[in-house]
Amino acid sequence: MGLSANDLSVSGHCGVGSPRPKPHRRLRTLIAVCAMGCLLFALSVMAVLLFVDPQSSRRAYILRYYTLPRYLGAWVRPEMPPKYSGVWRDWHEDGSRYLEESLVAGVRDGRHTKFGAFDGREEEGSYVNGLRAGKWTWYEPGDRVVAEGVYINGREWEGMFKMRCLNDKFCNLIVSYTRGERNGPYVVQNLGYTLEEGRFIHGRLDGQQTLWWNYEARIRASEGGFVEGRRDGWWTWWSARGDLIARGEYREGKKWDGAFVEWDTDKLGFHPYRGGGHYRVRRFAGGTEVPGEGRGHLHGTEP
Repeated sequence: MGLSANDLSVSGHCGVGSPRPKPHRRLRTLIAVCAMGCLLFALSVMAVLLFVDPQSSRRAYILRYYTLPRYLGAWVRPEMPPKYSGVWRDWHEDGSRYLEESLVAGVRDGRHTKFGAFDGREEEGSYVNGLRAGKWTWYEPGDRVVAEGVYINGREWEGMFKMRCLNDKFCNLIVSYTRGERNGPYVVQNLGYTLEEGRFIHGRLDGQQTLWWNYEARIRASEGGFVEGRRDGWWTWWSARGDLIARGEYREGKKWDGAFVEWDTDKLGFHPYRGGGHYRVRRFAGGTEVPGEGRGHLHGTEP
């Protein structure tokens, strides 16, 4: 007996001879959407890298220098064009200004302004063909002037100058110059706190020098004099609590008499001298001499 068309249609819905189920349409749609999103993201990044000038606006700069490198790596961070001419501006990631300066063919030439906390000026002056020239001014928060001096051909010439200490980006030296040489008072500061004060005469330390544990509380670390760049006369050292710990005399830069304190590794070392020579101190404990060179660490003197 043959099967009718209705019978065939019914048998097609039975388990026997039914076709395999097709892939889920939602999964295919999701994959397609993800692929399209990735493609659009890649095209957007390429468009930003190719067409967005980081100097066109603050938002463009932050996008190019901070946002994209955070997700894609430092390789997408642009470099200043080697022959850039015009005003170049740098911003911090929070949108506050950092630097604004003029360049001609990649060389600093013209006005230069560096900004510090709260978007206030930190330093301001001019360059001529890559060298500092003319009047420069340094500021503290609130636009208060802390130093002002004149450069000639990139050299400190006359006035007060603020510069970085060697090997410490948080340390600043504020020093006076006369006709190109250090001449007058100076102060060393770290994060705004005074660490050291003294004076130069004709480029050499001369006069009293004071190092501070705590300038605001007037707690000194050491104090003494220089003559023509060499320590001379009596020097005194104090602990961080303000206690007197040593006093010694220099003669023409040489330790002569008394007790001297110097940094030995990470602690203060105690060095006794007599008649210009380092002598050994005999030390006893419980009636027995303690071996050693007479050097030890003064407890409680660390900062």
